[in-house]
Formats: sequence, C-alpha cells, structure tokens
Amino acid sequence: MVGGGNSAGQAAVFLAHTARRVHILIRSGGLAESMSRYLIRRIEQNPAIVLRTHTEIVALEGKSYRFKEAQERAARKAKSRSAAPRKER
Repeated sequence: MVGGGNSAGQAAVFLAHTARRVHILIRSGGLAESMSRYLIRRIEQNPAIVLRTHTEIVALEGKSYRFKEAQERAARKAKSRSAAPRKER
C-alpha cells in the first residue's frame, strides 16, 4: 500500500484480513497528519500491517498489468532496495 491517507489505511486493514503481511509505505514520519486516530490505532494493533516511514517508490516493473518488482528508497537517504511479490502457497 502506498500512501498514508484514510483510504489507504482502510484498504490496509481490509487486506490484512486475508494477507499475511501488508506494508504501508509513506514518505513522512508517521500517519497522524493524514489519518484519523481510530484508524491509526487499528493499524498499530494489527500485527499483519507493517508501517514503513520515510519511504518512497522509485520504480515499478512488469508487463501487461503483471506486477514484477517495486524499487523503493528511504526518503531521507540514498539507500534503495527492490521487492518482488511472493508467490502464494
């Protein structure tokens, strides 16, 4: 999930019911500026949701609507990393 608004938070909570892990990537240092307090509490209390602050997507790879990999970097540092989707078991 990319973004820290209420819609992203609601989607993350919904997806966490069926996904093993939901990552929320936001450029800022926290959700308080852009999300309601009750939703922040639900995210904090859900072990399947991982909040990744100071992070931004720099590239997405894939063809014909098939996601292959995302490249991200720390918003305050030059450090980058790639993440490919995992196959479901």
